[in-house]
Amino acid sequence: MASGCVIEYRGKRGRVFRIKYTDAIGRQVMETLGREEEGWTKKQAKRALRDRLSDVDRKRYRKPKAVTFETYSETWLAEGQRRRAWKANTYSIYMRSLERLGETLRTAQAGGDPTASHRRLLDDAAREGIRAW
Repeated sequence: MASGCVIEYRGKRGRVFRIKYTDAIGRQVMETLGREEEGWTKKQAKRALRDRLSDVDRKRYRKPKAVTFETYSETWLAEGQRRRAWKANTYSIYMRSLERLGETLRTAQAGGDPTASHRRLLDDAAREGIRAW
């Protein structure tokens, strides 16, 4: 049987409700539900915990893995091509845009200068005749 509790966190932006429970494979999971200003109450938090524990018991719920931009963009591109039947030019433009965005994000994450990478992205787009927002 899964177990859990409701945690009230008093931060500088007000009171926040979180739930902490053990998932189907025995890992501790903490989820932030929301702030009191957004309408969350202790009663609602207990109800959310009950629902989550029910999911753990009935559906063997486990905490989902984090999705990276790279994984999401690959899935989005493949699904978009399959569902929308994009023309070859549309597909290649989207693919290049996602590659550049990924490069910019990796540069920023590695501690580089994201503005230089972003400028390069805009310059490349202008050379190819793609309008930048």
